[in-house]
Amino acid sequence: AAEPGLKVAVRAEGLKGEGLLAALPELKGLLAGAPLADGRLAADIEAGLKISRRSPIEFDARRPFDAEVSVKKVSFRDGAEGPVLAGLDLLHVDGARIDPASGGVRVRSIEIVKPAGRVSLEKDGLHALGLVVKIPEPPPPPAGGSPEEASPEKPRDAAASARTPPAIPPSGSPPAAATAAAEFRIDRLILSGIDFTMEDRSADPPMVLPLEGLEVDVKDITTRALTEDRLIRFTALLKAGKTPLPKASSGLLKGLVGGGGGEMEERPVFEEITASGSIGLHPAFHGRVKAGVSALELLAFKGPAAAAGVKISGGVLDNAADLLSKKDGSIELGSRTIFTD
Repeated sequence: AAEPGLKVAVRAEGLKGEGLLAALPELKGLLAGAPLADGRLAADIEAGLKISRRSPIEFDARRPFDAEVSVKKVSFRDGAEGPVLAGLDLLHVDGARIDPASGGVRVRSIEIVKPAGRVSLEKDGLHALGLVVKIPEPPPPPAGGSPEEASPEKPRDAAASARTPPAIPPSGSPPAAATAAAEFRIDRLILSGIDFTMEDRSADPPMVLPLEGLEVDVKDITTRALTEDRLIRFTALLKAGKTPLPKASSGLLKGLVGGGGGEMEERPVFEEITASGSIGLHPAFHGRVKAGVSALELLAFKGPAAAAGVKISGGVLDNAADLLSKKDGSIELGSRTIFTD
């Protein structure tokens, strides 16, 4: 019998921020604005099932079945010619085995190709998806004294609360039976490519961080890692695109003006950030992780650093770190950092 399948082309136009707020008024407290004028969503979805059956109309929902899902050409824009605010080229789920009787799910692989997005921090909030999210204000400092003194309802004698004995279950009550939860497992998760830009235009000078290269490979993801000693292995590599930075110079001129005399040039914010290792979650977090960053241009963060009271006039940073976390809670950390002026 032919296997059941599904193909859907999603197209939505004319989405407006004001309409979203009218439909979901609870968002008004979270948003500083909703300038989205002509939101356009596009996606192509294909799905197929592999079911053991003897006729086209037979389907036993209690028996295991296989599924494959592809979501392609996902994009969300503001206007027909606007940049992609969020999207991806492909999300492919291959070899998903679903057992309705036990609730278990095992996926051979999930592949995500070229996620994309634009996020900008402005003075009025965080701009994303055609909306402006409010930035929470920092909590005010206490009026005076310690937090314990500022809270009259808290007992001064901490031992007073210890005088109340803990609740004891009735005698003869059997302990709750431990039931093994169904396993959700992904044998391999792959991410490749990226087109994401993060900007901070509330700072002076603005920070622009384009990300143009991404390779991630994660193996043996399973919910059993929460209750059993299982390792999750991973590798990751991230590369940045070029952004305008003061032209590099040397000698006395650099010391006087902190750059190339006002001239700008395009340089990568960093060459690459890498991470690899294997980690376990039970009985406690443990494993080994190696990470590094190469050729990080500190001038790219001059504006946000100035807002925090830190002055940056130049420099390039390289770092390599090796973290070993043991099951007994002890940690060994090795790190090597190089600053180049």
